[in-house]
Amino acid sequence: MSKKYSTTLIVTTIALSIIIGIGLLFLIFTSQPVSCEDLGLPTTCTQNSDCGPTGFFGQPYCSDGNVWQGFYQSTCTGIQGTCDSFCESNQGNREVMKCNNGCAQGRCLD
Repeated sequence: MSKKYSTTLIVTTIALSIIIGIGLLFLIFTSQPVSCEDLGLPTTCTQNSDCGPTGFFGQPYCSDGNVWQGFYQSTCTGIQGTCDSFCESNQGNREVMKCNNGCAQGRCLD
């Protein structure tokens, strides 16, 4: 490698380092937030409805003398509307109604 080529490479590397450093300082010290799009990252969710359905599914059934039904919940977790947001989904069962006289076929008995 020639001395002239070596010097040019060193000068170019130093110039790029300075430009990158100035850019980083600008990002750190400006009050303008950097968006996900600026960083090339997706925003997963801004609200719970972005993550899918939330609600009851399936048929009601009886358990422990009360009415129960499947429930699906979708939640936008993390810092909503930022690159740190993500969707979580949970599926389980919820008690729909307490029955005073027991339960049969997914309904309270009178």
